Amino acid sequence: MSFQIEQVSASVKRIDFTIPSAEVTTQIDTAFKKVAAKAQLPGFRRGKVPRRVLEDRFGREIRSDVASDLINFHFRQAAQDLEFLGQPQVKPGEIKEDT
Repeated sequence: MSFQIEQVSASVKRIDFTIPSAEVTTQIDTAFKKVAAKAQLPGFRRGKVPRRVLEDRFGREIRSDVASDLINFHFRQAAQDLEFLGQPQVKPGEIKEDT
């Protein structure tokens, strides 16, 4: 992970960080495997739902959860030496996986 800390004003700092695509892809794959093991959809046995069906049904939620987890984890790492005056504002970018 790489990050930059920019001083916006006397009391405001901005942290930009990039998470490697390999890590994003790994986390998304892991999340789909967890859902696949528990998913029970009509026409499929438990744990036998194809990934494409899971992508159509749960893809947006899974990617959102993975993005949130990754952002929180990496934000804590990047901001561990900073002191906060209030609640940090997070403006997430796009989450993409290698294809």
